[in-house]
Amino acid sequence: MVFATRYRKRILESNHLARMHSVCIRVAEKSGFQLLEFNGEADRAHLLIEHSPATPVSQLVSQVKGVTSRVLRKEFGFQGEQPLQSQLLCLQRRRGEY
Repeated sequence: MVFATRYRKRILESNHLARMHSVCIRVAEKSGFQLLEFNGEADRAHLLIEHSPATPVSQLVSQVKGVTSRVLRKEFGFQGEQPLQSQLLCLQRRRGEY
């Protein structure tokens, strides 16, 4: 899964990515999937997830995106001219990948 900031703005700092990583681990434990790898840059985060084929990818995306977005908005609030919530996390999926 790749989450990108809106308009690919470079707003994610190391503390944002570290917190996002810990939140993703917590979501994975509660939701029954494994976060195998997490990596990120200022404008995106990459997650390698192992999950049951019975679990829809859309459900995983909703869980991860919803919780991480809510936690980051609450803890870091506004950044720059626009709130962090309006800039974070738009899912991008490469053509043909599921």
